Amino acid sequence: MKFLPYEAIDHRWYDRPYYLGPDDSLDAYTALAEALKTTRREGLAHWVMRNKEYHGALRLFQGYPMLMSPRSQEQVVSIDELEATKGKPLDQRELNMARQLISMLEARFDPEEYQDEYRGRVLELIEKKQKGDRIKRPRQRPEKPMDDISKALEASLEGMENGR
Repeated sequence: MKFLPYEAIDHRWYDRPYYLGPDDSLDAYTALAEALKTTRREGLAHWVMRNKEYHGALRLFQGYPMLMSPRSQEQVVSIDELEATKGKPLDQRELNMARQLISMLEARFDPEEYQDEYRGRVLELIEKKQKGDRIKRPRQRPEKPMDDISKALEASLEGMENGR
């Protein structure tokens, strides 16, 4: 195991969190949690779970030790691979509309608002299939891309003001 400064690993590398609890020694568990907290460090860990080896980060989250399994290197896009966006500079009116839209959409993060819709639809289809119902394929309407940023921002603001 190695220890790094807290948050030294870019969050894009994390895939799944696993909370750790004490096995037999509550004292050792508490000491580990307190040491991670006071040193502001996280560990590079190696562990086996369900007969599979993992590498990842041991870190503290709100006082609880957790293991974070990483994504593979192929799943993480390097910032160096991205091309800078090209386009005309926005005028002040467009920037103001964008800021207004952002402020209108400001909210706190509530994880209960985010559900796995794909999984829900698949489970619904499985249930229908089990009952013997016919499954209809939904039609998809292609969306027209909007080339004018001003019109797109105005349409978004108008939709927000009308409660859409």
